[in-house]
Amino acid sequence: MQDDLLVAFPDAGRVDLFSLDVDTPSIVLKGSLEVPDATAVAVDDLDRDNDRDVLVTSGSLGRIYVFENLGPD
Repeated sequence: MQDDLLVAFPDAGRVDLFSLDVDTPSIVLKGSLEVPDATAVAVDDLDRDNDRDVLVTSGSLGRIYVFENLGPD
């Protein structure tokens, strides 16, 4: 995830994943993860299957959301 950026928008209920396009250079939106009141974001390979998993906490609901496989490490 060296050229990727995760940005939380708690009021909008989402976390956006951006990637750096080195050819242009520009930042491109790759996708959004729907999470109400996102308060923290972390990236790790939780299940050790050589991909990037995203963990997002929801402050108002007290839940942790896990999104699988954003691509290889």
